[in-house]
Amino acid sequence: MKTDRHQPWLFNGIVWCLSFVVLLFAFTKDAESIGDIDYIYTLFFVLTLVPPVLLNLYVLMPLLLKRGKYVWFVLAFLLNIVVFAKCNEWFFSSLIDKILPNYFFISYHSEIDLLVIFAVFLSIVTLLKLAEEGFYLQKRENQILEMEKEKAQMELALVRSQLNPHFLFNALNLVYGLSLENNQKATEAIVQLSDILRYVVYDANTAKVSLQKEILLLENYLAFQQKRTFVEDVDFNIKVDNEEEQICPMLLLPLLENAFKYGAKSQSDFIHINLRGREGILNFIIRNSYEKKEKSGGGLGLKMLEETLHLVYPEKHHLVVEDTGVIFEVKLNINLNG
Repeated sequence: MKTDRHQPWLFNGIVWCLSFVVLLFAFTKDAESIGDIDYIYTLFFVLTLVPPVLLNLYVLMPLLLKRGKYVWFVLAFLLNIVVFAKCNEWFFSSLIDKILPNYFFISYHSEIDLLVIFAVFLSIVTLLKLAEEGFYLQKRENQILEMEKEKAQMELALVRSQLNPHFLFNALNLVYGLSLENNQKATEAIVQLSDILRYVVYDANTAKVSLQKEILLLENYLAFQQKRTFVEDVDFNIKVDNEEEQICPMLLLPLLENAFKYGAKSQSDFIHINLRGREGILNFIIRNSYEKKEKSGGGLGLKMLEETLHLVYPEKHHLVVEDTGVIFEVKLNINLNG
């Protein structure tokens, strides 16, 4: 049985049972002297309420109210009250004596009283129905949000599973190149790589890390890459007010990877990095020289960065990529508190 939508039998069962009890005590002046005739009168009165209520719930509301035809709904609502209030009056003045000839019934209410009773009753049931729909709508929205959150987490995990092997592949190639040269730098590079991999294995699997850890990762990577690069003009300028600010792990590394991959070909090349953090706003700018080819800089790392930003910082980031053919620049602005 589906429990995330309107259930007519349950809804109406509760409404009519409560209505019978409330009207029974409302129609009886002395609660201690309730007799058979009171039960019978209340039962038939409730039965006269059923048609206008069902007509309102399952015809007027779906066809008029939910489609935004408010004027027509109000007119139909009022007409519904008038017609069935008159039917109630006619029922108790003419028809009920034929159904139950052994009892003598009179209408307890004037025409105005009946209009008021029907108006109040239909209004209350309408509000109950709208409240029920609001409850189920909120429940469905919460379920959708939870599903979207789980989907985003799965997508982010997929992006990271692609990013980590991508980084590791590049790093191992670097160590392999140093080892072929029988270079003492290979030993230092392995130690630095172990520190980086420790971050990748442990910290990168958490939702957020401190800026301090992310900056240390970038510094280790810079030192790691400079074991073999010919580029002398590498500048990393950092100015962060609060290094305990939280950021998605390994978010900035792909940009640094791309800079070395495409911009570290000769001694005349350069890589300039500026990192600013103030009041929860992070600004990261990286510029590097490179030689324009058929496939420009960026590649897989930049694509995965864009996917991660959309998942973790939706509408809270601004990414600009500028490619002049000889200089590749990426500007990233993130609201870390968003």
